[in-house]
This record gives sequence, structure tokens and C-alpha cells, in this order.
Amino acid sequence: MAIIRKFYDTNDIELKWKKIKSYIGKGKDKLNKKDRPYTCVEISEMLEKADQQGRIAILLMSSSGIQVGALLHLKIRDLQRIEKYNLYK
Repeated sequence: MAIIRKFYDTNDIELKWKKIKSYIGKGKDKLNKKDRPYTCVEISEMLEKADQQGRIAILLMSSSGIQVGALLHLKIRDLQRIEKYNLYK
């Protein structure tokens, strides 16, 4: 919310923030307290046991922070090719 407000303030666009805030709920913290990032050791263990497609998914998720559900919607056209290294980013 702060980023959006900063964008509109920077571009001199006046919004009724009190009205906008009234639509935002007071939801609970969605982060499960047991959630934590995988350690390097855990990632290397997963990579040892995964096939090529699994390794691609594991490395993509661990390096970019993308979630599992987003992998299903990722298309090759979403990536940019780096000719010099024959890679995609």
C-alpha cells in the first residue's frame, strides 16, 4: 500500500486514502510461523534426487523466489534470451 501511495503522490495524483483504507480488511498474518527458507544443504539434497525438470524448477524457485503455483503459468516468452551466454533470464 505504501508503494502505491508513493507512486500516486510522486505523480501528483490525489486519491481519497481514507476511503481506500476502509476497503482493506484487518486480516490475520498469513505467514505460517513454521515457514522458513530452505537451507543450501536442503536444496542440494533436493537437486541430487531430482530429474532435469525438477532441478530446473528447484533452481528457478530458489534463485528468484517464485512460488510453485507461478511455475505453471510461466512461458518461454516471459523470459529474455542472453545470446552471449546462451541463457535465459
